[in-house]
Amino acid sequence: MQAHFRAEDVLARLGGDEFAVIMPGIKAEDAISRLENLRSSILAAMREHRWPVTVSIGAAAFVTVKNSIDPMLAIADEAMYEAKRAGRDTIVLRTSP
Repeated sequence: MQAHFRAEDVLARLGGDEFAVIMPGIKAEDAISRLENLRSSILAAMREHRWPVTVSIGAAAFVTVKNSIDPMLAIADEAMYEAKRAGRDTIVLRTSP
């Protein structure tokens, strides 16, 4: 997965099948483009093995982060569940309040 991101981006596994990527200084549309490329690559790899999977991605865009990334992770998590409710296999972006 790291191949889809820049050197300054941080990729972390949160647990199970959930991951987080922090992409500092990137425009929201560029982040969505990178996430869509990742989603497509995962689906292609799984189709090769005939494994039925979906990739639902929740993203949060913040101009600044104060003290903790917890609010950002919570918003991204909400967006991921929104993507799942919308039928899966999609990306939902939320911006900071």
